[in-house]
Amino acid sequence: MSSSAAAVRWLSVDQAAAILGVPALALRRALQRSARRCPDGSTHAHIDGVHARRFGRRWRVWLDSAWTEPEKAVRRTG
Repeated sequence: MSSSAAAVRWLSVDQAAAILGVPALALRRALQRSARRCPDGSTHAHIDGVHARRFGRRWRVWLDSAWTEPEKAVRRTG
């Protein structure tokens, strides 16, 4: 496994919502509104650097580095 693949950590909606500072219900509803069915049958949602994939009845969320490492994102844009 490559180091970049090992660095990716899928979060629950509750964990991601805590990092983002929003209610879990609001994040879950936003994911549902932006959900798209892919040709392989999976369901994905993408919102402003928040990527999610449906796994059974639950969402698994991955956050871009701008959300997990904000000081690096600010340096790149500012």
